[in-house]
Amino acid sequence: MSKRLASEIDIDAGPAQVWDVLTDLTAYDEWNPFIVHADGEAQIGKRLTLRMRPAGGRTGTFRPTVLESNPGSRLRWLGRLGFPGVLDAEHTFTIEARSGGVPGCGRTRSSAACSCPSWHGPWTRARSRRSAP
Repeated sequence: MSKRLASEIDIDAGPAQVWDVLTDLTAYDEWNPFIVHADGEAQIGKRLTLRMRPAGGRTGTFRPTVLESNPGSRLRWLGRLGFPGVLDAEHTFTIEARSGGVPGCGRTRSSAACSCPSWHGPWTRARSRRSAP
């Protein structure tokens, strides 16, 4: 069984600027409350080091592999613990210019899927609290 989380946000910046922030892994802790440390290069085949701390959960280090890296449009990685398919987590960021010809505005869509039911609780609770008004 897998669980998928998705979010979308409009950002007052162009896709190139959003890409620069998204691929500056060492600055993730400045804007991403789940990732307290990140390191690596957003290049296909490279491994990243992500130290994550979900709200109410334990800090863990995840070493995903970058599957897709299209500057200004899409970043996707896959991390595994143990056997493939048992505890896989894939995260995709999709960046697109906002419709309506609004200059300097981008839309970022983010989705994550995890194939392990035991990890759903902390991640889902943390995500729900963060997105609440």
